Amino acid sequence: MADWLDAIRERGGPFVEAARAFWAWRGEGELPRGEEAIAFLADQVDLFAHETDAADEDDDRFLEGAGALLGLVLADVLGGRHVVRERAHRVLLGDHGFFDPFAAIDDALDADEPCDALAERIRQAEAEARGEGPVGRVVRGFALALADEVPGARILERFGYEVTLDDGAIVDLQRVAEATGDQGFDAVHQAAAKMARMLRREDAERLPWEEAAPRLLPRLVGPSFLDGLPESDARGELYLAPLGADVKVALQLAYPGRARYVRRDEVDAWRAEGGAVRAEAIRNLARRSQQCRFAHVEGDDGAFVVGKTGDGLDAARLLLPTLHRVLRAELEDPLVVAAPHRDTLLAATFTPWTVGVFQEQVEDAFRKAPHPISAAVFALDELGLRPLDGR
Repeated sequence: MADWLDAIRERGGPFVEAARAFWAWRGEGELPRGEEAIAFLADQVDLFAHETDAADEDDDRFLEGAGALLGLVLADVLGGRHVVRERAHRVLLGDHGFFDPFAAIDDALDADEPCDALAERIRQAEAEARGEGPVGRVVRGFALALADEVPGARILERFGYEVTLDDGAIVDLQRVAEATGDQGFDAVHQAAAKMARMLRREDAERLPWEEAAPRLLPRLVGPSFLDGLPESDARGELYLAPLGADVKVALQLAYPGRARYVRRDEVDAWRAEGGAVRAEAIRNLARRSQQCRFAHVEGDDGAFVVGKTGDGLDAARLLLPTLHRVLRAELEDPLVVAAPHRDTLLAATFTPWTVGVFQEQVEDAFRKAPHPISAAVFALDELGLRPLDGR
């Protein structure tokens, strides 16, 4: 039977099925909405906090289901949507706010007065939706400053304090939050304006090669990145080299707390100065990959490896010349790899009975990603990468 969850399924993502499962476990009758749903959650949190016979697996089950339902109720009432990064599921609220519904449920369960604690966290969510919470006010201040300092620029994606602009520039506003602390919004706006002015100045000036070289990093981008660029022919101005299938290699200049994509004219100028531009970017990536994390996962359909370092560079590690050797320590040849989104690299041994399962995993990760790249699968050997379909 249809209910209000169906109306926000597109915004709710995987929260919807988790909330349905929670209601089937703890609820009865028709799923309530709005204030009635909050009252139900408060009652359930209070009951579960005092259930002494709950099994350990019930703790995770309750947290997952109640957190998902809370996230959906807040998104429905306050205006928002589900967002995920590195398996961390959160809620965007209003135009600038950000909220962790699972932490809210967890804190309430640990509190002496669970209902009071949950009510306080909901008030925090409301403040985020108004752009007055810890994250919301910083993002709101930056959005206002961006409109003044970089006319035409806009925020395309956000997760917590990190925002991605429509030209692909990535800005981490954590420093603004730390610098302003409990100060008023004027202080936040002023600090954010300094960050916005830095973006404007860097876009206008080309660094000499000796200054640019240590900042360069490669990035993989796909069709959704190109489609999101402004219509001012930015896609023609940026450096983009084909990798295979629908994947291209871009370059970024990384600064503390921010990064921007490199233009073609900059690459041409650096090459004229003697710079091996792409090679230097990959060398910088290799230096940052000394502590990269690969997880070996055994499944019913075979083993695969997941790169989840969490530094935003896992997808780009497809470009590392040592990748085949590193993966061979975990998997047997022949290898297939993919980069469905910027924070994930997937690899598996190619066999006729596992490649289909691997493709499904890649497509699922691509479909759910906030920063998708491609569902393309590549073969990897000592000679490098080639698209599995030959393109």
